[in-house]
Amino acid sequence: MRKSADDSAAKEESRDLGRRTALWGLAIVLMLALALRLYGLDWDDGFGWTPHPDERAIMFKVVELSFPSPSELSLLLDADESPWNPRWFPYGSFPIYVLKIAASLSEFLPGMEQGDPRIPGRAISALADVATVALVYALGAMIWSRRIGLLASALTAIAVIHIQLSHFFAVDTLMALLCFASVFFLVRVARSGRLSDSILAGLFLGLGLATKISVAPILAAYFVAHLIAAFGLVDSDDSRPMFF
Repeated sequence: MRKSADDSAAKEESRDLGRRTALWGLAIVLMLALALRLYGLDWDDGFGWTPHPDERAIMFKVVELSFPSPSELSLLLDADESPWNPRWFPYGSFPIYVLKIAASLSEFLPGMEQGDPRIPGRAISALADVATVALVYALGAMIWSRRIGLLASALTAIAVIHIQLSHFFAVDTLMALLCFASVFFLVRVARSGRLSDSILAGLFLGLGLATKISVAPILAAYFVAHLIAAFGLVDSDDSRPMFF
């Protein structure tokens, strides 16, 4: 019985992609994803500042935020007086803070228009979605095989909705990245029960909740993953790769 299982595992491994082949394949997929998402970020040429209603609302709030002066540091946790309080919560505040910091840093780059967070925001959205493509591969390779992971990541790289949303700074691509990152580490928790994976899963889940409250159902997955690890319901000695 043991020999039969070993033979089956060997055949599965032989059908799977090699590590180097998977690495080159993923590199090609990520370059394609990056090109499709970064091309034409200034598609509106600043006309009307931005016609996308969610993007426009977020960017208006970003412009209104200000970094606290030394004398205002004590006000950061004061909801009424804090210059870091967006006073707008259809979404979480994490994407607003990320964009404010990125837009402020981008002002030091040549050719960037001061006070216009459109391009920095869309670049963040595009890069977040490319990272999601990489995580799709990682999950596929970890749960099934490198071949499946590469196929799934390639399909995500050319998915029209992903490409479209990467050309706006709404919360969708950032939320997707944080969800996939949470699930990736929760799978690792279920397999190994490592504290470091649990902490990282909780960190990404918390940032996801600070992006959009609809991430909340992953809290159930967080609980289940730890139950699986506690009761040893998954064999931790799995030959499938954690990434490559």
